[in-house]
Amino acid sequence: MARGALNNSDANVAISNTGVADDSDPAIPAGTQCYAWIFRDATGDRREFTETRIFRGTRNEIREASADHALDRIAHYHDASRETPSMAMRSSDPMARPVESQVPQNVR
Repeated sequence: MARGALNNSDANVAISNTGVADDSDPAIPAGTQCYAWIFRDATGDRREFTETRIFRGTRNEIREASADHALDRIAHYHDASRETPSMAMRSSDPMARPVESQVPQNVR
């Protein structure tokens, strides 16, 4: 979703979020949220980051916490996107992963 958003706009950043806020899928824990942040620099190069987190609370509390998390991480990943590609992939942040990686779930 974030790739499509960036491909279809002049923006320099796109964020996507998907997940489940309830127990509607027995294979996925309630509150599981997946994110992608993509940054495009002045040359058109992109840096992509993903996270998966689990939030607790009511359906609306999970939605609100998820949106807050997506917005709160913009500055962090913007800073990481300015590093060289190899440095961005080796970020010391345990939640930061290149888009190709599987991300372990973290509980908030």
